[in-house]
Amino acid sequence: MTRWMDDVESIFKEDSRINQILPDYVYREEQVNLSLAIARALEKDEFLVAEAGTGIGKSFAYLIPAVLWAVQTGKKVVISTKTKALQQQIVEKDLPALRKILDLDFSYAEAKGRENFLCWNKYHQIIAGKKRLEKEELELIEKIMRWAEETTTGDRKEVMVEARLLKKWGIVSAERQTCFKENCPHQEKCFRMKMIKKVHKADIVVTNHAFLLADIMVENRVLPEYEYLIIDEAHSFEREAFDKLSVSLVFSDLEDLLYALYYKDAKWEKGYLTHLKRSFPLLQMLIGELEMLVDKGIQLTAKVKSWLDKNFVSEDDTGFSKVLGEKEKNRFLEEDFLHIYLEWYDTLQLICFKMEDLQREMEVDDEGWELTVFIRNLEQELDKIFTLLEEDIQKSDKIIWLQFYAGRVRAISSSSIATGEILYEKLYLKLKSLVMVSATLAVEGDFSYFISKSGLLLFNQEGRLNTLIEKSPFMYEEQAFMYILEDMPFPDNDRFNEELAEVVSGILDFLPGRILILFTSQAQMKKAARLLRPICDSKGVKLLVQNEDGEAASLVNEYITCPNAVLMGLDTFWEGIDLKGELLKCLIITKLPFRSPDEPFARAASLYFSLQGQNTFTSFMLPDAVIRFKQGVGRLIRSEQDRGIIIVLDSRLEKKAYGSIFKNNTPVKNIKKLSQEEFKRNVAAWLGFIL
Repeated sequence: MTRWMDDVESIFKEDSRINQILPDYVYREEQVNLSLAIARALEKDEFLVAEAGTGIGKSFAYLIPAVLWAVQTGKKVVISTKTKALQQQIVEKDLPALRKILDLDFSYAEAKGRENFLCWNKYHQIIAGKKRLEKEELELIEKIMRWAEETTTGDRKEVMVEARLLKKWGIVSAERQTCFKENCPHQEKCFRMKMIKKVHKADIVVTNHAFLLADIMVENRVLPEYEYLIIDEAHSFEREAFDKLSVSLVFSDLEDLLYALYYKDAKWEKGYLTHLKRSFPLLQMLIGELEMLVDKGIQLTAKVKSWLDKNFVSEDDTGFSKVLGEKEKNRFLEEDFLHIYLEWYDTLQLICFKMEDLQREMEVDDEGWELTVFIRNLEQELDKIFTLLEEDIQKSDKIIWLQFYAGRVRAISSSSIATGEILYEKLYLKLKSLVMVSATLAVEGDFSYFISKSGLLLFNQEGRLNTLIEKSPFMYEEQAFMYILEDMPFPDNDRFNEELAEVVSGILDFLPGRILILFTSQAQMKKAARLLRPICDSKGVKLLVQNEDGEAASLVNEYITCPNAVLMGLDTFWEGIDLKGELLKCLIITKLPFRSPDEPFARAASLYFSLQGQNTFTSFMLPDAVIRFKQGVGRLIRSEQDRGIIIVLDSRLEKKAYGSIFKNNTPVKNIKKLSQEEFKRNVAAWLGFIL
């Protein structure tokens, strides 16, 4: 073991400074093993895929070797997390504590999207009275004026206002669409540029998956060059990459852009071109031609949307996605669409050309810069249209899907079926060392699914990739019990929701709240909520349903402050929610989390594995569901003091052959199948209630 590896190990000893700085610190061999494995990967330029069970303390396990490596070698280490909340915790809590523990002078910086920062140019336009504001927008400006003048970071996280006002943050936030870049009159005070400069100087850069992936696609224009990368919550990285590396044409974005240029209603002409016509009377003819083109572009966009709505009918009034098959993609090659499409595309392109002509005729710099923004944004929309409807629609390694809302097409999107291969080419090949860590990566102790799906197969074959499993230190045999209700109907049965309501009602008789119910379907959750709400009301229990009673973050806060509450949620609640101690006593999993085969991500993965001659269920659907199930189960026990029960209402866990794979992959070993009649007494007894 090298000297610096000795240094890593010594930091975790109970008689070291870590015990003095972190009041709740407990020495865990699993944490030390993980940290040493990460140190070894950094030192030997290797890749490491590590599963670290809940409670190990993986953040400090990777932060300690990362900091020591950066300081001793002068090499920058980038750390990527799934959520901004964890990113913020590392920057504001963990790294400052680590400075004291290590007694080292190292620098760190947070890298995140421009929308988090105040745009000084937009703010001054508002202060100068150049933008008309709604009531709440004006209230926000009044509340942040003093902060805006004093802040050194311009970071939204510093703004302390009510949530209703923070929703209006977009009026002052930095945006790619409105950025003047090097032509901005306030460039020297640009908070985003300050963030970028700080990031380039830092030893440790902390970012999030979304930002990291966006930066990859623009060839690292924001993040500095780096060769050492640690990805936390790695189980979600490839899924997030699928979304971030996709191309989407959102019709409302294109329409908003055209309306911002010019719009004519029954009484008024509005938009930027109308303003220019007043400012440049000698250019009225050219501007008038441009207005006519923009109006034509708006009409043709409506015509394209109308064609889509006519040819791809949806009776579903909620938001969903439809992946197009070969026959459906061929409709875009038929004469009726091609005629509309070519006129639409040519008109939008002509608008760009005319704006460039207008820009050359204008002599006022400020107005020219603003026109540059419009040109750049419309060119980006044209690039999306061309990519989607002339390139990707004809490629066998791409999928195309329509996004519906309220029965109408709101967007067209495409993505590669081999996201892992893109990550391999654009990210992994540039690295000397990569660490990917999460509590849920392996299936029955095997990392094959994760390695294959994430694009790491070649590194594994070359012997450059190592794997590690460190189990949770929690005493699950004493802390948790899982009950499987074997006589529940399958989740697609009409009786399922009624029997679900009866089960929950029975639990509420002795446990009035502190219950989390996980769903995989918005429609099923709505049906269950309609049945459960009157039951909860009658028992004095507050029912909190995602998207009905609020968004995820606000519902969690309300749940925490309300002792008698039942929380119902979808994907967001299967991972990343941390309810320690008495906050959660009963976790109900309504259905095994198999993805819908019609979901774009699932269709892409299925096509990818089928083209390789593999069974899509065993190669993708099953291991993906097992990892998601393990994430859901992990919501219950979050500390050594927690104690609770898991109730699985999906009888397939007991009746199907693959059920054993799910059970083998949960840390909970107290598992009992019983009937609905038996479960109430068993559950109450285990929790210590007397019926």
